Order: sequence, then C-alpha cells, then structure tokens
Amino acid sequence: MTTATTWQWNRTGGQGAFAADDVSRFPGFVGGFRSGKTYSAARKAMRLCYINRCAGLVVAETYQQARQVMVPELLKAAAEAGLSAWWKPSEPCVVVDLLDERDTTHGKRRVVYVRSADKAERIAGFEVGWFWGDEVGRWPYLPEEPMRDPWTQCLARLSDDRAVIPQGIASGTHEGMGTRLYDDWVANPKAGHVLYRGSTRDNAEHLEEGYIPSLESSYDARLLDQYLDGEAVEMAAGLAYYAFGEENQGQTQYDPDLPLWWALDFNVAPLCTVICQPQGQPPGASLHVIRELVQPTSASTADVCQEFVSLYGNHPGEVRVYGDASGRAQDTRSKVDDWLLVQRILAPVFGDRFSLRVPQANPPVRARVARVNAICADGAGNSRLLLDPDLVPYLARDLRRVQWAANGLDLDKRARHKSLTHSSDALGYLVAVEYPPPTGSGGRPVVDGPRPAAARPVPHPGETRVWRQVDPMDSSAAGPSPW
Repeated sequence: MTTATTWQWNRTGGQGAFAADDVSRFPGFVGGFRSGKTYSAARKAMRLCYINRCAGLVVAETYQQARQVMVPELLKAAAEAGLSAWWKPSEPCVVVDLLDERDTTHGKRRVVYVRSADKAERIAGFEVGWFWGDEVGRWPYLPEEPMRDPWTQCLARLSDDRAVIPQGIASGTHEGMGTRLYDDWVANPKAGHVLYRGSTRDNAEHLEEGYIPSLESSYDARLLDQYLDGEAVEMAAGLAYYAFGEENQGQTQYDPDLPLWWALDFNVAPLCTVICQPQGQPPGASLHVIRELVQPTSASTADVCQEFVSLYGNHPGEVRVYGDASGRAQDTRSKVDDWLLVQRILAPVFGDRFSLRVPQANPPVRARVARVNAICADGAGNSRLLLDPDLVPYLARDLRRVQWAANGLDLDKRARHKSLTHSSDALGYLVAVEYPPPTGSGGRPVVDGPRPAAARPVPHPGETRVWRQVDPMDSSAAGPSPW
C-alpha cells in the first residue's frame, strides 16, 4: 500500500528539461562525472513506470553496474514517490507494487526488467512500454550485428501498446565520437532523439567540497571538456599523448633518498622498462623518469632484472615494481612466469623494501592514456611529469609519436609502429596505480547526483504533487498520474 507523500522536484537546467520531456521518443541526458545523470534518469524512469500501465526495462553497461548502481537508485526513486518496490535478482527485475493486468508471474504487479549491454542476447523474450539505458556511450555499438547490438534489442522490446508515454531514455557521459550516443543524438540526430546536457558544475551543491578541483587536477584540459562539461571529444585519431610538451622535458637524476618505482612492459622485442622517482606523495607530487632499461631484440626478463640490480642493488629505500596485469603468453613464457621471476630476483636483494604493484586487471587503454596526459598537463595548468629525452629516448619518442588506432579505443600498434607504445605502456601501468582519478569520476559504483542523505524528489520541474493513497491491486492505481 502506498502512502500519501508530498515531493517537489527542484532541479533546473538540463536535468529539469530532461525530466519534463514527455514528447520526445528518445530523450537523452549527457553530462560530466557526477552531474546528476543517473539520479535524474532513475526518477524519470520511475515516473514512466507509474504513468505507463506496463512493464519497463533498464539496461546498464554491465550487470555489476546494474546491480550496484541502477537498481539501488530505482529503489530510492520509488521510495521517494511513496511506492513499494523490491529487487528480485533471480529474474532479474525490480517489482513495483502497481497493477499490471497482463502480468502473469508477479501477482499482476509492474515489472522493470534489468539487463546489461554486454549481454545483448539476453534483452529478449518480453515487451515493455518504456526503457532506460545508462552509460550508452560505453555500450557495444554494432548496428551491423543487430542480435549483438544492445540498443537495437531495446528498440525491439519497446512494443507494449498500453504505454501512455512510450519512451526510450538514455543517460551517460560522452566517451568520444563514434559512439551511438554521439552519432544518434549529436552528429546526425535521428528522428525523436533530443539531447539535454548538464555539467558537473551544475550539480556542485550536491557534491562534496573539493570534488570539482580534484577533477581539474586529474584530467588534462581536453578531457575536462568531456568529463566535466559533458562535451564529446574526438579520440579516434591523432596523437595519444597530446598533453606532453616542453614543460615535461628537463634534467633529472637519481636521488638515493627517494623511492624507486620501476615499470615494465613485457613485450618480446623490444622489452621496455622505465625507472621513476616520485618527488613527494602522489597524486600531487611530480614524477621524474630517471632512466629506461630496454632490450631491443633478445628480450630476457632475467637479464633486465639483473641489470636493474647492478645499477640500484644498493638503493637504501623502497622499491616498487609495476607492469602489465594480463596473463597472455609471450614467446615461450607467460607474464605470470615473468612476474614470478621478477620477485625471485628482486625480493632477496631488497627484502621488505620491495613490493609488486600489479593490479588484477589492466585499466582500459583510454583510461590509462588519460592518466598519463593528466600528469603531463592537467586542467589546472600543472605539470607533474619530468623526463630527460637523452636519458629515456624510447619513452620520449613514444610520448611524441604514439597515435590512436582508427577505432579510438586502442593504440596504433601496426607493424610500422611496432617499436612504439611499449615504453609509454610501461609508464602508463605505473601512473594508473599511483595517480588514479578521484573516487566517483565515472567509475562505479559511485552514483551520480546527491548522496542518499540529500535525496531530491521526483515530479516535473516547478511542480508540487501529492501522492494519493491507493490500493496497488486496484485498477484505478494506474489511473491519473500524481505528476
């Protein structure tokens, strides 16, 4: 049984306009990190659930994102609206205590199916009157393969003729050009596709103090256009490390009083490694690259480790080692074996001052490159990377010449560029660990918008509506909207 509750929606700008759009077939809301995208879309979705007399669908980038972000936010939206709703992971779906005459398995209650874009084949076998796709810019974009294209599958489900407002809503942060979010809403908008935009700055009152400055120091100016202001940035062509410049080049030298950070890329030929020293405590401290150890042809992990020991075996301080987390085979060895070999050689020399900082999985290439660009020159104008090109020629060449592949997701590693990318990859593994983005900057499970304690209500901008007390099993419960 629902209870009578008063809610007032007080969002303006892109959030308010997006929430108020009952006309467009496919309204979308894009914005920077924590700009209120998920918050607004969840409440718009719950409103569609109430107004329409049928099932709905929500689709996340991954099932983990759905379970950790979308479902909890939908349940909050339902609670704010005075609706009883619960998560049913066995199906998986959210059940809302409102009447659906056609439902045969949930006591004639309305169901919101929960699916993930990475399993498009599972978006099948039911029909809905509305759907919500979150982080659509990160979804697989396969229009030529409709069975594997999640957006195509969502469109196929949008077929329940009882829907009063049959909408497919999209939310997310732009992830460059060449995504469905960019192509269908920005580059060549399709019929019924209307895009609303919000900035992280627009949502500042709902964010913790210092969050926006932390973004400005964590991304270069180009990516801040995308991740702070919600603009799409071209990533499918051109230099990968475009933020690298003259301010990142100068004299560096070994300091025995500072830690040694060694990063390795286990390519067969060349095998590239870079040796760095932080000039303080990250993420604010500068990082000096003092040397590189490279084996251009015959790559031997044991040999490069012995060379490192011969140079720095007497180092009195901490020694951290970073590198590729994948376990793909290289030549006759696997990278797992390489890491065991590194430990066997270095641990006896450095004892408890030695540590291996290799994550369970590598970050996406674009995320790793973004971290390197951010320490070359962040949005606040700070440069935290310094190297001497004469001491690290492979790395300097990489940062000047490595380009994106045509898909915008990977670096160009074609045959004519086979000696490129490896030193910068090694540096990227280190930087991704020690200079991560701030918590909540597009990663999961942090939810966009205000914290639960600062929950905001649901109806149209500028309106105050009162929920009447209803019997959810009474057909009149699906009648006039409280909005």
